[in-house]
Amino acid sequence: VQEFMEFQQEIVSQWAPPPGVATESGCLIAVLVDWQGAIKTVTVEKTSGVRMFDAAARSAISRLTMPRWTWGK
Repeated sequence: VQEFMEFQQEIVSQWAPPPGVATESGCLIAVLVDWQGAIKTVTVEKTSGVRMFDAAARSAISRLTMPRWTWGK
């Protein structure tokens, strides 16, 4: 649980929602991480309905350093 909470804080630190988008907006992102920890794909599984929001979410995820427990998943 602690690892997940730390990872969630890392995501929040990278997140910058686009100006003018409702704060309650959200999307679901799927991430494929290789065995060396590199992000291979970032896919919007469920869109927010706002392209700028979805793109900002994908961008934030792409900047992350993935923790070891996510490697190969």
